Amino acid sequence: GSKKNHAIEKSGVSGTPAVNLLTNTSFEDTTGWTVTTQGYTAVKTEEQAYLGNKSYKLHSTTASGTAKLTQAVTVSEGGTYTLSAYVKLNGVSGTGVYAKLNNTASRSYTGTTNSQIQNGWQRISVTAELETGSNEVSVWLNNATGTAYVDCLQLEKGTGPSSYNLLSQTGLSGTIAGTPTELKANTQTITVNAKLNTTFVLSGWAEANSVARR
Repeated sequence: GSKKNHAIEKSGVSGTPAVNLLTNTSFEDTTGWTVTTQGYTAVKTEEQAYLGNKSYKLHSTTASGTAKLTQAVTVSEGGTYTLSAYVKLNGVSGTGVYAKLNNTASRSYTGTTNSQIQNGWQRISVTAELETGSNEVSVWLNNATGTAYVDCLQLEKGTGPSSYNLLSQTGLSGTIAGTPTELKANTQTITVNAKLNTTFVLSGWAEANSVARR
């Protein structure tokens, strides 16, 4: 048979992608997150979004209370992990907005984010040592007035946040059993709300045992 069958025509490398350990990271569906409020509100909205169509809106008109988003995540090995999120703030005062990995919190953010930079979206992060097993990630509006939008959360192994990975469960591996007469694939639907000329990179590792179609 021809040696040109299944030849790679073009390839490229763009850094090391993060394995995002969270699910429903941009709130496009209803899975993964627990919402807790005390005197404040936390609602899913299409008013603002960093990527996709939705974010969570945390809002308060009084100085005392809490609104938080929580997800339990199991890590297969202990080590240093980083939680990150994109937030957009409007008139937040008081303790403010912060992210937590178990009991370790990021710095608190207040004020109004700059609309001239990423349309007002700012990335916040916290790094902590996690043990094997179940851990908790959360984002809080705590003892503060104002509005905070939250989107595109990521938990990854490492000492700092890397580029946001839009895919969920990217650390999983699997097998596709093909046949000569069918096209087979593993797929995942991603909701993206970005400018037309925005560039995205899709990458992965693959190993194949195949027979050339004759």
